[in-house]
Amino acid sequence: MDARVNYPVKDQNGEKCALIKVVTEQDGFVWEGGMLGISKIEKKTGEYWVYVPHGTKKITIKHDKLGVLRDYVFPEAIKEATVYEMILTTAEIETVVKPKRIRSAYVIIKSTPDSADVYIDDQYQGQTPFRRKLESGDHTFRLEKNLYHTKAGSFDVSAENGREEMNIALKPNFGSLRVTSQPEEGMRIYLDGDYTGKKTPAQLLKIESGEHKLTLKDKWHQPKTNYVTINDNKKKEIEIELKPIYGEVEVKTDPPASIFIDDQKVGYTTYKGRLKEGIYSFTARKEKHHKVTIDRRIYTGDKITIKLKPEPKYGNLDITSEPYDARINLDGEDYGKTPKVIHDLLVGEHEVIVEKEGYFREKKNVTVKENETTQTDIMLSDKIEVKISSRPGSATVSVNGEYQGKTPLTVPMSKGSANIDLNKDGYRSKSDRIHVSSGKNTYSYDLTQLKVYSGYNMEVEWGPDWGFEMGFFGNRFFLSGSIGKPKNFEFDKEIDVENIEINDIDNYDIAGRKSYPDKEGDEDQNKNIYLTAKLGYQFTWPFPFFIHAGYGVRFTQYYQKVYQAKHDYYPTNSYYTELNEGDYFTTPAYHIDTYNSFIFGIDIPIFDSMVIGADYWLNTEIGPAYNFSLGFMFREIKN
Repeated sequence: MDARVNYPVKDQNGEKCALIKVVTEQDGFVWEGGMLGISKIEKKTGEYWVYVPHGTKKITIKHDKLGVLRDYVFPEAIKEATVYEMILTTAEIETVVKPKRIRSAYVIIKSTPDSADVYIDDQYQGQTPFRRKLESGDHTFRLEKNLYHTKAGSFDVSAENGREEMNIALKPNFGSLRVTSQPEEGMRIYLDGDYTGKKTPAQLLKIESGEHKLTLKDKWHQPKTNYVTINDNKKKEIEIELKPIYGEVEVKTDPPASIFIDDQKVGYTTYKGRLKEGIYSFTARKEKHHKVTIDRRIYTGDKITIKLKPEPKYGNLDITSEPYDARINLDGEDYGKTPKVIHDLLVGEHEVIVEKEGYFREKKNVTVKENETTQTDIMLSDKIEVKISSRPGSATVSVNGEYQGKTPLTVPMSKGSANIDLNKDGYRSKSDRIHVSSGKNTYSYDLTQLKVYSGYNMEVEWGPDWGFEMGFFGNRFFLSGSIGKPKNFEFDKEIDVENIEINDIDNYDIAGRKSYPDKEGDEDQNKNIYLTAKLGYQFTWPFPFFIHAGYGVRFTQYYQKVYQAKHDYYPTNSYYTELNEGDYFTTPAYHIDTYNSFIFGIDIPIFDSMVIGADYWLNTEIGPAYNFSLGFMFREIKN
């Protein structure tokens, strides 16, 4: 009653102010309002009377000794001519004059939830959890966090205690809202003008307490806005009913056709959907038919069906043949015999097939035009039976590139030239060009057999290496293996000085290699060998030959490199041995050589009982190398 009747105060707009009675034991406060200001302040016993315009959101309270409580947000809406009570808790003020001495202690501030902004004596200090050493005495604090009410107060730092700890629970300044819609779900939800990214039904969490504008939108409904008030830590539900702004349309075509609405294709044969209020053009289009269009006005709430019937475009076809009485097949349907006029055909291209016994059937594509009679005359060719045989039989036969069957067979042909191809596995292909007439109609062909070997072979190899190979083959495939001795590790000249060291050995090229089965100087070189395994395939054109690939391994246990002296001198490790220019010598170093290589090669049979071949080693100690071979093939020849 004090704000409305007993002690009313009006603001600058002539409206009655709200009265906030601030209860406090202290005086000397300075009061500041927000943008709306403060209309009047009266000091009463034990309290202040602060008159503010209705709608005021926050207030700032200042004191010379207690500090500043800035922008304190009222926990509820301030209404016109309404009395509110605010209890302001402060520490007692005591003025003591003492010598200046810095005494400090730790202040620890924790909050629930954490990450709240911490202000100490109105200065930003960081976020909770907070720890800082402060000077002893009274201090003010303020915790701020989005979607939570601000918490402010004061505390005393005592050097004797060493620390001051505060655990503060922040009061939520938010609630939640569940939004549903009628008559349909799936409406987009906007809060205070911003799209939330959600559609009905949906739950909106952590909405700031207070009044909000809630809007639902949809393509087919009038947007609807409601205002909702969210309370601290409360759940609220709201259902909004939207007004439809569409009509329902179903379009059917007979015969089946493409459906267009305002020149946009929407379906085929049938379409069912929604349209907003307005005038629309409905069109049916079908090839070889006249398009049909209907304009209709659609109102909200309409449920209409539109039927469209495209009219066909017709023409006629006059078919004759020589000879006549030939059977007519048009687009797969029988239409009787020639001559004949066929009426009411759809315009466009049609396939006409005319056939008569004793003649080749003829196929022709004709184009029928609207309201015209198209004439076509078809000449039938005499059918001549041509007999084709081969030795041996069962060869496949193609005439002019088209498969006809296997020999012996009879092929119906028309007069004129024709290309004949015969093929049989194991034999050379045969081609011929014949002239078909009423005279000769029998053709016979002898096929030449291809040689396909089966048996085994034995060959001698030579080149950088020499060795012996043996293989087995059949059904075009063969497998072989070989063993031999690398000649690169044989040195047939006398070595003048062995196991010596010279200073400029890096300037020498290798004159040869001498291998040993061990390091005792034994000159037996029989243990230096190579092994291979190869897989091949036989080709028969233009002559029988084998292509093979494989893998080889060469190795020698120990060998020394042989050099030839370029001048006279004494070795560095023996002053009693003289080395003359041109002498062959070895160093004390022994080498072990093992290397692998892919092998590619060819073998060619000759004189039906011999074979010559060549192998190519990709990676050897001296680089790529060739081996040549000559041997015998003990085999039989198959088809």
